[in-house]
Amino acid sequence: RRGLPRRPMEIAGQTFGIVGTGNIGRQLLRLLEPFEVDVIAFTRTPEHHSDLDIQFVDLARLFRTASIVSIQIPLSSATSGLIGEQEVRSMREMAILVNCSRLGLFDVEGVVRALTDRPDISLAVDALDLSASPLKRLPLGQVLMSPHVAGNSEQALTRMYRAVAEAAVSEHPTSR
Repeated sequence: RRGLPRRPMEIAGQTFGIVGTGNIGRQLLRLLEPFEVDVIAFTRTPEHHSDLDIQFVDLARLFRTASIVSIQIPLSSATSGLIGEQEVRSMREMAILVNCSRLGLFDVEGVVRALTDRPDISLAVDALDLSASPLKRLPLGQVLMSPHVAGNSEQALTRMYRAVAEAAVSEHPTSR
């Protein structure tokens, strides 16, 4: 435990909240299966996800209930600033918040205020530009910031180029 800001938490038996059950959320669900977690989820269109065997809840309940919250929804005018001070303040003691999406989903100043008052909550963010982020004011042990570079890996670029080429070929098949 020496050097750790807090005692580690096992994921097994925890309530895991997923914000967004699109492709990435579905992959996360698959990855969580062996960990024996109770999963709850929020999506604006639960009727489109009836094939999933999980409980859909409203956003407020998800933040109040889950020990770990992972966000993976696209940034849009409807989702900009979706997560703010109220959601973070309502989180369980020792909760973990992970934003795998764009930082614009946060009301960043509100999130910073809540986290300043709730040092028991940990935050991990993966964002395009963290250089001037107010999140840098938070203690290093409370926040983990990573630059959003997954789409720039050699493998990711190869997959993207291949998908574009395959789409172009399927749209414009050559005639003989």
